[in-house]
Amino acid sequence: MRSLYLVSTLALSFLVQLAAGTEELAVTTCSNWSTRYQKYLEGVCVCTEANCDSVANTYTSLKAGEIGVYRSSKAGDRLKYEVITINKAGATVDIEFTLNLAQMYQQVIGFGGAFTDAAAINTYKLTPALQQKVLDAYFSETGLEYSTGRIPISSSDFSESIYSYNPVVDDFNMTHFSIDVDKAPNSNKLALIQRALKTSTKPIKMFASSWAPPVWMTQENSTLNCHVKGAAGGPYWKALALYYSKFIDAYKAEGVNIWGMTVQNEPGKPIIQPSVWQSLRMTVGGKEFYKQPMYYIMGHFSKFLPAGSIRFDFPKAKDKWSDIDRTAFITPEKRIVLFFFNRRDSDATATVQQPDKNTFTVSLPARSIQTIILPPSASGLA
Repeated sequence: MRSLYLVSTLALSFLVQLAAGTEELAVTTCSNWSTRYQKYLEGVCVCTEANCDSVANTYTSLKAGEIGVYRSSKAGDRLKYEVITINKAGATVDIEFTLNLAQMYQQVIGFGGAFTDAAAINTYKLTPALQQKVLDAYFSETGLEYSTGRIPISSSDFSESIYSYNPVVDDFNMTHFSIDVDKAPNSNKLALIQRALKTSTKPIKMFASSWAPPVWMTQENSTLNCHVKGAAGGPYWKALALYYSKFIDAYKAEGVNIWGMTVQNEPGKPIIQPSVWQSLRMTVGGKEFYKQPMYYIMGHFSKFLPAGSIRFDFPKAKDKWSDIDRTAFITPEKRIVLFFFNRRDSDATATVQQPDKNTFTVSLPARSIQTIILPPSASGLA
């Protein structure tokens, strides 16, 4: 079975603006809405020490016959939650779907963001209280509950300078290897990762990615479009392997276990063009940050699809329009989680046939994404 991993590369790499359990937790909606960046976005939610929205967890207590619906839309909804009662499909619908649990596809590894230097530097420009609100927004039970994190090995294109963990030329034994740069007060990258692990109530799979070897290992003496010196298996290649091993061991000693690793960032032509649209924006004054639409879009998936969730077949029986997307998963807890994305400028109505052949109707507002959750009893597998 193939696995699915989604990382929002800049979900934790913020852009600094040059302008000034089953227990239900307290939830607040966005009470500080701003039309800032209105030229490009439908506004942002402003978070301060006094006010910052959170996400409801009441879907965990859904009863048989109930459906939980989370909606974000161009009209202004941001992970707005409501419970609807399953009823029979109406006479007039635009689309009909069927839940086909007999056909399974990928298994989810996780959703998350990258712990770049930019992420740490800009987070630590906020007040301590706001720093924790950022971490809560991504990793807590009332946040997006990110389940993975990507850690650059030394510098990346989201660093203030180019550096490595061992700049000493031809130190093949890595005698001078050190991750102290990640601990430095002008970085705080390691501290941010450790705080994220403490904030989350669930395990976070951390994986590392290398942008480039130390410059002295490269033919070009550069980290740009570079190649390792010598033939594979030679002294520089062995030194690079040891360099990676030292990194994993050093982070483990700091309480950060590396689950996986990629030896190169963007090694080939990507299937999906990378995006550098960040989910949070901050001000250099450090008194507030802004949640952009991307933040909520990521949350529609990351919060409700824990590791081990499996995508299954969700075919159309009738489709009046072609610009309504959908997908379906079943979680390890046997909840059915559906996603609808209406790209139209008008509302639509859809019916969904459950495994027990009963159907229900859902409304799909214009320009909206919805996460629809059915309790374990609906899957017939509970």
